[in-house]
Amino acid sequence: MAKKRRRNVDWQAGIAAAKAEFPDLDLPDEPEVWATYWGEQLAGDETFELMGKPIRDLLRVGNTPVRRGSRPDLSTAEYEARYRDLFEAEYTNQRFPEALKSLIASTEGVRDVARRSGLQHSRVWRLSTGEVTPQLHDIQQIAEAFHKPLTYFVEYRVALVCGTFASYLEQNHEVAVRLARALEAERAP
Repeated sequence: MAKKRRRNVDWQAGIAAAKAEFPDLDLPDEPEVWATYWGEQLAGDETFELMGKPIRDLLRVGNTPVRRGSRPDLSTAEYEARYRDLFEAEYTNQRFPEALKSLIASTEGVRDVARRSGLQHSRVWRLSTGEVTPQLHDIQQIAEAFHKPLTYFVEYRVALVCGTFASYLEQNHEVAVRLARALEAERAP
């Protein structure tokens, strides 16, 4: 297999252009920071590239065709909506017990959360200590009690993405085989 040639990126020119376009932002001057952020070092990583295609396919909601070329400018309302979706979405990166403890702290205690969620007091306590693993029903009840989307919790997001990716691989055997072989080759001594 021929090795792919890495594309040379003029980071200094890119950084200068970004700073000129967004003068109010405190953007870094070091190309290494930008290269790491944008994943340039992964350009030659075969596993990363191999996983890219199925992930891109999964992200095409409703099999929307890929549009090439210039795009029309977004209206202010469209821009603000996309910005909110990306940066103001309500979520936590805490594991469920820590996230639940934070939510409990905003209430009158575990009994209050149990009453709001319809879960037993002991179940809420055991979930908050990490003694038990949250089930989908637990996550749904807690999310509803605090008016949070299910995607607020990292466990739900991971399960959703992994489940969707697993379904994709079950339907696309050749991709699953190639990906599995690439991962095995990486693990081999």
